[in-house]
Amino acid sequence: FRLKSPGLGSTWLVSPNKLVLQTDKTEENCGHTVDRILEILPWTPLMALGCNFAFRGQSTDIQDWDVKSAFPSVANGFRLKQRSWHIGIQEDDQLFNLQLSEVEDHLEIRANVHTELNERDIDFARETARQFMQLRAKSVSLIETIFQARFENVVSNQC
Repeated sequence: FRLKSPGLGSTWLVSPNKLVLQTDKTEENCGHTVDRILEILPWTPLMALGCNFAFRGQSTDIQDWDVKSAFPSVANGFRLKQRSWHIGIQEDDQLFNLQLSEVEDHLEIRANVHTELNERDIDFARETARQFMQLRAKSVSLIETIFQARFENVVSNQC
């Protein structure tokens, strides 16, 4: 089910095997709410914690990037709708999945920071949730470095 209320900073998507907190408010720290939930329900079985971020920019925001010319031409009768680049990089317990997509006249940049929790305790899970804003900042830094893209517009946060 979906829970949305003016008193909540995010929309809650609840299913038997997953809880997702989602917002389009840049300043909303979904990780803080997840931390509070885990504090109240410490016996909650956890497999992983994912922090997802979406950004939008203009095609001009990406600096000269020679890889773009490596894509094959589009077959006759078709037009290019989107092209994407993805990279997954690991740092300590976090896997950063970063994707840059050129979609017609704009860029969509998505970051997923995945942390496995199978063998970890609740304190580790809570600490990971509390790092939500730092993980977003690190994702931005990685995207700017790897994709040589600059952007300011965060369009959604999800934990």
